[in-house]
Amino acid sequence: MLGTPYFPQVQGGVLFLEDVSEHPYRLERMLTQLLYAGVLARQKAILLGQFTDFTLTRTTAATSWPAWWQWLRGQLKIPVLTNLPFGHVQTKVVLPVGAKVEMRWRARRHAGVGPSPPLKRARAALFSNPLPMP
Repeated sequence: MLGTPYFPQVQGGVLFLEDVSEHPYRLERMLTQLLYAGVLARQKAILLGQFTDFTLTRTTAATSWPAWWQWLRGQLKIPVLTNLPFGHVQTKVVLPVGAKVEMRWRARRHAGVGPSPPLKRARAALFSNPLPMP
């Protein structure tokens, strides 16, 4: 839907994504397309759930999610929070779609060195793929 009039034009929101049974290389491709199209950078934060129930093959076994998430964080100036419990998982949190939210998070320290980073905040609306009707 990216590049069509049906793709939502959300700016300053909190985008949350998760999926099941999707191979890692396909997720990387989709997220990279959103990144280069500018969709991710227009948000206040990206929340990524748990991407589960895919079968690793010889070609996909080399995917390192932590390394890829770190690369994605380096491309953006907004928080990218990963492995959150929502979507197709047994224990989940409620995400109020369309509501105004305030997020508070603390960045991780590198290798546990130094004092805890300051608490950061963002206010935004929470969206996950809202689709306008033609």
